Amino acid sequence: MTPATSPVRIELLNGVPIYFEVHGSGYPLLLPHGFSRCGQDWSAFIGSQSHSTGEEFQRIIPDMRGHGRSFAPQGVGLAARKAHSQE
Repeated sequence: MTPATSPVRIELLNGVPIYFEVHGSGYPLLLPHGFSRCGQDWSAFIGSQSHSTGEEFQRIIPDMRGHGRSFAPQGVGLAARKAHSQE
């Protein structure tokens, strides 16, 4: 029996830790959440093979900067908004 790998990842993006999960294999499919929400909005598409996404796609589910389990941006000025928009 092979050990289960955790779908949880945390990577630095422009110096800010960003939380995301990777589920399945196949073609990458990015599932961003809406404003003031988090990646848990997509939980219905994880763990069930009955959905059309199945294992045909590698589902990448991030918590955008400042949402969910990702860190909030530092500063509130134009530079912070510009960095956020480039992610």
